[in-house]
Parts: sequence; C-alpha cells; structure tokens
Amino acid sequence: MARIGIVEDDKSIAATLTINLQSFGHTVDHFDSAEAFLHDGLAKHYNLLLIDFNLPRMNGLSLCQYLRDLFQDLLLVVLTAKTDEKTAVACLQAGANDFIRKPVGFHELRVRIEKLLKSQNNVGFERKGLLLNSDKFICTYNGKEIPLTITEFRILEILLSPQDGLVNRADLAARLDPHGHIMDRSLDSHISRLRTKLKSAKVDQLEISAVYGIGYKVEWVND
Repeated sequence: MARIGIVEDDKSIAATLTINLQSFGHTVDHFDSAEAFLHDGLAKHYNLLLIDFNLPRMNGLSLCQYLRDLFQDLLLVVLTAKTDEKTAVACLQAGANDFIRKPVGFHELRVRIEKLLKSQNNVGFERKGLLLNSDKFICTYNGKEIPLTITEFRILEILLSPQDGLVNRADLAARLDPHGHIMDRSLDSHISRLRTKLKSAKVDQLEISAVYGIGYKVEWVND
C-alpha cells in the first residue's frame, strides 16, 4: 500500500478521490492548493501525488516542475479536464509520470496507480500492508516507512522468504555475512531491535519468535 497526496482545490472531487483511494488500501492526504502542499506536505514522504492541472495561484504544471527538480523518484500524476495533445505533452514535459483526464474513471485510476507503483518499487515482499523494496532497502507498513538499518532489512527479508517462516540460525548468519564475522549475540541484538521497530510501527500481525535449537520463525497472527 502507498501513501498518496491529492493536490486539488475542488473539495467534492478531492473527497471522492480520497474515498476511492482509501478503499484501495492507500493512505491519503488532501491539500487544497500547491501552496498548502509545499507548506504542510513537502517534508512528508509520499509515493505518489495526484495534482490538479488548474490549481489557483501556483498551477499544477508549475508544481510538477518544482517537485521534479527536488524528487526524481516521486510519482506525479496530473488530473486535467483538457483532452488535447498539447496539454498531454505539457504535463509530461513538466515532469509528470502520467496524466488522467477528468471526470476520473475509478477503475482506470486504480489500474494506472497500481502500474506506476509497481514500476517504482522492486517489491521483494508484500503482505497485509507490509512492503519491502529490495532495491532501496526500504520497508513500509500501510504506506509509512519503518526506519530499518540495512542489516535489519535483510534479516526481515530472509525471515519472510520461506513458506513455513522457519529459518535456521546458522543459515541466517551465513546469508547476512558469508565470511562468518557476525556473532550470535550480535544477531540477537539485531533481531531484538527489529522486533522493537516493528512493534513501534504497529505491525501487530507479524511475530518473530525464537525456536530453541533451530533458529527463528515468523508467524502471521489472525491470518
């Protein structure tokens, strides 16, 4: 699931978009102008922004251009009632990844957003809101990033890989460090910190438990 920002001055359109995107499982924030987003949303991490073409004051194309200069990986989608080729080209030249014509068809919206998000993320794992981006070592839960170290990320990725959730302790250590430098006590510390971070992020359905004499097991409660 992703965190999506909507920059749209029409409250009715924004409300409808919000309801539909939330029904797809995404976390959604609304801003009624480019200025409101730059003031309140710029410091937040968004996977994708939906931007109205005809915003008051700073328009949608200007916002796209500004954001594209700052964030190369941020997905930008322009919403416009215009259907001419000139507008489409202007959106793409301003840095938009895509544009959607109003009135928005919500099946089309879902397909386009899912395609963009899939192209953005090399997803090594995705389940019940927990997503691992294997390229960037980023872990998110319900669209919010969990600040894991690379070692913690790799431990979680390895623990989530087998179907039965059981990983041999020696195998885990060897995959983390083939040279054998990682010690048992160090491995326990990494897993303890990983548990703490998952708990702080309210990933309550995932449990990492030690299996005596074997290693570690991941279980999904209430599955």
